[in-house]
Amino acid sequence: SYNKVHDNGKHGIIFSRGCTQNVISHNQVYDNHEHGIMMDRGSDDNTIADNLVYGNGDGVAIFQSSNNTVRNNLLRDNNRGVRINATYDATDVFDVIATANTVIGNTIQNNTQYGVYLYERADRNTIERNIITGSTSSGVYIKTGGNRISANQIRLNGTGVAIVGGAPTPFPPGGPR
Repeated sequence: SYNKVHDNGKHGIIFSRGCTQNVISHNQVYDNHEHGIMMDRGSDDNTIADNLVYGNGDGVAIFQSSNNTVRNNLLRDNNRGVRINATYDATDVFDVIATANTVIGNTIQNNTQYGVYLYERADRNTIERNIITGSTSSGVYIKTGGNRISANQIRLNGTGVAIVGGAPTPFPPGGPR
């Protein structure tokens, strides 16, 4: 808590491969090349709250991780405010889906691509009570299934909410069983 994390070559803050039950709060995370805050591969049950995150590739990225909460952050002027995905990798022992993540009560504004981006096995996540404005492409862009988008203010984006079907994959929604 209460750190200034900036101008790093890849990540501002990363929790990778099995980091659980942590809290990232009250930080300023900015101008990092790839991700401001990253939950990576099996980093489950974490809370990201009350941070100012700007000028990164992804403000918050959740990759192959579940049950995380992104709450009450200001995520602005990133390429993507929040990105959740789980690109399949059969060779990775940590390969899992990204499910049951909650993005709630955030202000997500002026991102160059998407405010919230869900794709590739990011199923059954909740996007709720956020203010999502000023994203060039879409406020919310979804290429997965079973997600709940509820009670958000989504305005002044290229497209408010885009739900796009993808090419068929060899895996059912939620990944291989």
